[in-house]
Amino acid sequence: MQNSTSPIHDLPSSSGSLKSESMSIEEMLRIMDVASQFRQRKDMVEREFRNDESQAALRQKLIEASKVTGEEISETEINAAIDWYYDHLHTFKPPRFAMGLIFAHLYIRRGLVLGILLVLAVVYGAYWMWSR
Repeated sequence: MQNSTSPIHDLPSSSGSLKSESMSIEEMLRIMDVASQFRQRKDMVEREFRNDESQAALRQKLIEASKVTGEEISETEINAAIDWYYDHLHTFKPPRFAMGLIFAHLYIRRGLVLGILLVLAVVYGAYWMWSR
C-alpha cells in the first residue's frame, strides 16, 4: 500500500521541519476558523473606516427621506446632523441612579450576595440553636 501524504500535513513549522504527525485535522480547522474570523473582522473594520462613503450614503438617504416627507431641509442642516451623529456615535453616558440600576448591580453580583446571605443564615441558625 502506498503512503499518500496530504498537503495539509506537509506544511513547514516555524523551526523548518515538517509537522506531519503533530497537527491534527481539528487543529487545522480551528486555525482556518481563526483566519476566517480575522478576514471578516478586517472587512468590517475597513467598512467602518470608510466614513466618506458612509456619510455620502447617509446624506443621500436623508435627502430622499426629506423629499418623501415634504420637509424642507437644507444641505447645511443635513451636514450638521450627520456631523453631530458621528461625533456622538461612540460616546458613553452612564445611566442615572435608580432602583433598576441597583437591581442590575445586585444581579451581576448575585453569587456574592447569595454567599453573604447564606453565611448570615448559618450564623443566625447557629446562634438560635445555642441560645435555646
